Parts: sequence; structure tokens; C-alpha cells
Amino acid sequence: MATLSDLIGELDQWSDAGLEATLWWRNDDAGTEGPQLDRLLEIATAAGAIVHLAVIPEHLTEAARSTMLAANCARLLEHGFSHIDYAPPGEGSWELGSHRPVSVILGELAEGKARLEDAFGDRFIPVVTPPWGRIAPEIAKRLPDIGVHCVSLTTPRAAKYRAPNLLEISTCCDPINWRGGAHFAGSEKAIRHFIEHLKQRRRCHLSGTGDGEEPSGLLTHHLDHDGEIWDFVETLVSALSGHKAARWVALSEFLEV
Repeated sequence: MATLSDLIGELDQWSDAGLEATLWWRNDDAGTEGPQLDRLLEIATAAGAIVHLAVIPEHLTEAARSTMLAANCARLLEHGFSHIDYAPPGEGSWELGSHRPVSVILGELAEGKARLEDAFGDRFIPVVTPPWGRIAPEIAKRLPDIGVHCVSLTTPRAAKYRAPNLLEISTCCDPINWRGGAHFAGSEKAIRHFIEHLKQRRRCHLSGTGDGEEPSGLLTHHLDHDGEIWDFVETLVSALSGHKAARWVALSEFLEV
């Protein structure tokens, strides 16, 4: 059973090997002001962590924009355009799927990107995070056409590039179980996934083979957090921030922006 002590033990092995464990934090469904956003930013600030707020352009309010800009810990990504499900029943939820013309979807994403650039300046990083973690291949391969060269999904990448000229940097740890409504998945499962990703990366670094460069990512959804999830996230982020082998990174480090 994976525990926080096991996670710290894995980071100790990074330290013993003289390696730096890069970490990143993505939080989806941002755009509106409220106590959940405030608490998220307070946790990140207290821990000295960088949190990437994946913003739904159509949902962004001026109050939320001001709050995000006031938080030095915040970086902004593009979370689809309107977070609307266009798929018929039985196909799962898709905004960036094959259910609409590619030109329409790319047009929306280009508009959303322009809005976020205007709203946040260089705090915005041109990375698309598809709602529900799904993007059709024909959409992904066209993202560079609108100036997007990175996509972020919900499980560790299988390859460095999702499509030509399109880097993928995804996440490995989600504390929410979405089946039957959002609720805490339990610390064991979330921590186990974090340890597995870190261990795989460490072995790649030591052997000089494989892909050890994808930062290990925490994925949160502040609007869906209950007390257990908040407590877990706060404890996890604080523990990671306190380890000498760990460093929170901004995705801009991986892009020419």
C-alpha cells in the first residue's frame, strides 16, 4: 500500500542519485471567481508551488482574471473553448472530437488563445488541455497551425510528441474518482501513480534510455473538491515542496514562448 512516506522515499532515491525530480501541477475548469479558486491559490502560494490554471475561455470572468493575475504562483493554459460536450450518448464526452468540422474547432481554439493572451499576457502559456482528456488526432495534428505546440492530457505520455511539432506533457496523479460523481479516490491510489511515474523516470535517467523528461504531474479540479480531497492536495503539495530533490516547474520551460 503506497503511502506518503513511500513517495518521500522515492524522492530520497532521486536525491541519492544526484537527480532533480521535476514536478508540475495542473488544475482544470478555471474561469470563475469563488472560494475554491481562492483556496487553491492559497495552497500553492504557501507551498511555493506553481499551479497551471486550465482556463475555459468562454467562462472567464473579470473577477477571476484579476484574482489569477494577483497570484504569482499561477500560470494559465487553455482548457478547450466552452467545455461543451458535442458527442452523442454512448461515445463519452468530447469537445475536441470528430463531431464538428476541424475548421470550426480550430477557429474556436484560436479565438480562445487570443482571448487568454490578451487577458494574461506572458502568464499565459499556449498549451491546450482538452476537456475530458480527449482530443481527436485530426485536431491534435493541426494545433501547430494556430501556434499551439503542446497538449496536456490526463495520463503519462506514450511518446514525447503527440503529433509532428506537438509536444505532450500530461499528468500522472488525479485524486478524484469520477465514477458515480466526483469523490476522493483515496490517497493510496493517487500516491501510487505518482511513485510509479517517478520511479519509471528515475530508471530512465540512470540507464540513459527511455523517456525520463516528462515532469510528474498532479491534476486537480478545484470546483469538484470535497474536504478529503482538499486535505490530500494540501498535504501532498506541501510534502513535495519540502523535498530537496523536487522542483515545481512551469511548462514554459519546455516551450519556446
